[in-house]
Amino acid sequence: MANFTSRVLAAIAPLLLSTPVFATDWALDPSFDFDGRVATAFDAGGNNFDSAARVLRYPSSQGGTYLAVGQVNLAGNTPAIGIIRYFPNGAIDTTFGSNGRVIKNACMTSITDAAFDSQFRIVVIGSTSCSGNATRDAAVVRFSANGADDLSFAGDGSLALKFNTDIGGDGNDVASALLVLPDDSLIVGGGYKGTGSEAPYIKKISVNGVPSTIPAFTPGFGSTDERFVEVVQVGTRSYWLTQQVFGASNAVGQLVAIDPVTATTIDAFGIAGRVAFSNVATSGYSSCGLVSNYRSTSLVPFGEGSDATLKVFGFTNAVPSRSFFVSVRQSDGGDYRAGCLDNGASVVDFSTVTAVTSPDGRTINLAGTRNTQMGFWRVSPNPSDPAALLRDPSFNLGAPIGIDFTAASGQPLISIAFSMLTQDRQVVLAGARVWNNSTSDFDFALARFGLNIFIDGFE
Repeated sequence: MANFTSRVLAAIAPLLLSTPVFATDWALDPSFDFDGRVATAFDAGGNNFDSAARVLRYPSSQGGTYLAVGQVNLAGNTPAIGIIRYFPNGAIDTTFGSNGRVIKNACMTSITDAAFDSQFRIVVIGSTSCSGNATRDAAVVRFSANGADDLSFAGDGSLALKFNTDIGGDGNDVASALLVLPDDSLIVGGGYKGTGSEAPYIKKISVNGVPSTIPAFTPGFGSTDERFVEVVQVGTRSYWLTQQVFGASNAVGQLVAIDPVTATTIDAFGIAGRVAFSNVATSGYSSCGLVSNYRSTSLVPFGEGSDATLKVFGFTNAVPSRSFFVSVRQSDGGDYRAGCLDNGASVVDFSTVTAVTSPDGRTINLAGTRNTQMGFWRVSPNPSDPAALLRDPSFNLGAPIGIDFTAASGQPLISIAFSMLTQDRQVVLAGARVWNNSTSDFDFALARFGLNIFIDGFE
């Protein structure tokens, strides 16, 4: 037996010592629920519209589990918060909530975003129609780390927020951008719509759920309906992205630099703290062939030092949809770049809904839809103009990929990504898959890419 074991070890030693060959970054990870994809139905009594708005990850010291947060529908099609926790292998963590799930009827009309604070409490934002006012309010709900209602926040875990209390009136408010500060206080951004156009607002909230006495901020952009939809913090600055909403014609959007302590603009950035984008493409780039109809969706910081920029991504509201980028310097909002991410003269049908800078800081991952599939793409700096972007040729030859999920018999394979995170070489997308299009039956959907696996099967 000893001689046999020695011969076996001698035979496989070259394989064990050789340089491993890894799967491609865009390959689905078979260690995640066997095929890289997980779809979970809540089916809580309504029309089964279950959709994940945000995926979060606990650090490895906390088990490396994933948390998907989004909307589920109760009886009467009442929207509720749905939360589910997955182990790193894609199995449901049944120690969380009730059998791995939390469903909370917070009387919300929409669930738009979520984040962890420093204690891994779960903050969820959106809008509510049950605040006692005649109109919709912004909503903020906080859960404890185990998914229970956090009664230390606003008394019962939920806060209905009026952005415009400083100026009077009772319009419709929605929270759609969330920044958790180091002391676990919050800045919530979104929009307020009274009798005129919707305006972007932010409001600070204490760690205990008390709105700040600092006046709500609005840049007063004028005659278009516009709200904050994304925020990133870099150093002592927070950068907020607006999106034009409603109507068929949308501009690219605007960036606003805000001091998170005072909730006021940083006037050294752009003009009076903001940069308004046009649809004029940088030389060498297409403007996606449209005069308007742009929808900004995502914002990421990119680069370091004097090369540090802010990258805005979005898509055109047209068929086929096409993705664009905008790039400005972080320091002052200058050095403007913009363009369409088409493949030369060939249109690439891709809607960028979210973007994340890769862990090595060299590329940017994009997610959304590729035709009718959950889409994944990657872009990198243009060698001749590092402030601009190109499709990354090392990723699927520069082309996006689309991921299908199973559907009911006879139903189309439709899915979309709303959120994304990266870790090491892995990328996790979260959103919804359509199980039954004829009955509007949607499920939470997650896909994971890029595990470092040996092509020959050794792990």
